[in-house]
Amino acid sequence: MKDLESKIKNFINEINPDTLKILKFGNMLPKIIKNFIVYELVSMVNLEQNFQENEIKNFYLKNNINNTKSLINLLKANNLTQEELYYQITLPSKKYKFAEENLKNELNEYFLTKKEFLDEYTFNIIRVKKSDLAHELYFQLDSGESDFFRLSQRYSFYSPLYPEGIFGPRTLDGVNPIITNKLFNSTIGNLIMPFQVDEWWLIIKLLEKKHAKLDKKTTKMLLIEIFNNYVKKLTQNFLENHFKTN
Repeated sequence: MKDLESKIKNFINEINPDTLKILKFGNMLPKIIKNFIVYELVSMVNLEQNFQENEIKNFYLKNNINNTKSLINLLKANNLTQEELYYQITLPSKKYKFAEENLKNELNEYFLTKKEFLDEYTFNIIRVKKSDLAHELYFQLDSGESDFFRLSQRYSFYSPLYPEGIFGPRTLDGVNPIITNKLFNSTIGNLIMPFQVDEWWLIIKLLEKKHAKLDKKTTKMLLIEIFNNYVKKLTQNFLENHFKTN
C-alpha cells in the first residue's frame, strides 16, 4: 500500500494546479484517483494470451465487429485507441484474478452478507390503485374463486418486471424494500394480505425460492464486487489522509 500511495501522490503532483482545482471543484478527483488505483492494481495481473484473445473475440462477436472498418468506427465513436479498448474488455477478468489471488479470504463472509439478495425468487403479483379492490381480489384468490393469471389480466396495472402477474425467477436486487421484506418473511405458497407500496396496493404469492450457491459464476461476480469495494476503501483512505477538509 505504501508503494501504491507514493504512486498516487506522484500522479497527483504531475497534474497542473489549475487543472487539479477544477477537478476538485467538479468533484471529479475521487473518480480519477479510483481509476488510477484500478489501473495500478490490474497492471500486476497477467492473463494468458489465449484467454485474452478469446475475451476480445467474444466482445467483437457481441458487438458485430467483423472487419477493420467496424472496429475503427467503434474506436472513433468512443474516442478510444485499440489498446484502451483491449484494456476495458479485459478489465473485469483482471479484477477477478487480482481478487482471487489477493482478496479471496473475504469471499465466504461476503457471500453470507449478500446471500439473501442472491437468492432467486418467483412470485405472483397483482398491482392495483384501490385498497377495496385489492382486498376483494385477495378474497377471490384465497377462496379459489379465481387465479392470479385471470385477475392480473383484468385488473392489474402492467409492469415489465412482472408481465402476466409473474415475477422471476430472478434476484430481488432493485425491488422495493417493502416487497423484499414481505418475501423474506414468507413461505412457499403463502398468499400475502394486500399491502401498500407508494400509491399501489399489492397482492403477492411466493411460488419458488432458489437458494444461491457459491458456484463459479457467483464467485466471479462477488470477487469483482470485493475488488471494487477494496478500491473504494483505498480511494477514501487516500482522500481522507491527503485532502482533508476543515
